[in-house]
Amino acid sequence: MNDLSAVFSALAAGIILQNVVLARAFFSEDPNRFSRTYRGTLRLGLITAAVAVLATVFAVALRQLFAQALLWAPARWAAYFCCVAVSFLLLRPLFARLLNGRHGVSDKGLLYAAFNGAVYGIVLLSMANYTSPLLAIVYALGCSIGLTAAQLLIHAGSERISLSAVPRPFAGLPILLIYIGILSLAIYGLVGHQLPT
Repeated sequence: MNDLSAVFSALAAGIILQNVVLARAFFSEDPNRFSRTYRGTLRLGLITAAVAVLATVFAVALRQLFAQALLWAPARWAAYFCCVAVSFLLLRPLFARLLNGRHGVSDKGLLYAAFNGAVYGIVLLSMANYTSPLLAIVYALGCSIGLTAAQLLIHAGSERISLSAVPRPFAGLPILLIYIGILSLAIYGLVGHQLPT
């Protein structure tokens, strides 16, 4: 029973807690650049999730193989990035076959979904927070679910903002970053953190 509760806590922590940071880091540019539909945004999120979870599986395997090696500590960050790259290369034919140039997701969109700060951040957070392989993978899955939900929220907000009369200095990315900041504060407040004393 304790193992099951640990798995669910890792999943919940990944979905809610780490999403506050990752949602802001993911969109350093206009999210509508690669997908203009909800389906396309969902597909980009699922691609991000697939690459992040598979990279975490590879990172867990590497950590178990080389944890006792002398150079593992300084080289693990580069090894985790290589896990992301290998995961994308393994999954790319599947993505290309599934999307087949349709659904509003281009090749640049695939690269953007796979190589961004969020994917690498998910792998780093999973490996830093959990020593258990199962919990690290479940945590990565939770972060990916939360990130996909954040992408959909940001897409919905960006769509609504485009229908509003926004002052010219705030048009585009500035108003989107303000929206993401307010959304992140709302999610952060819902989790129930204490103020520092």
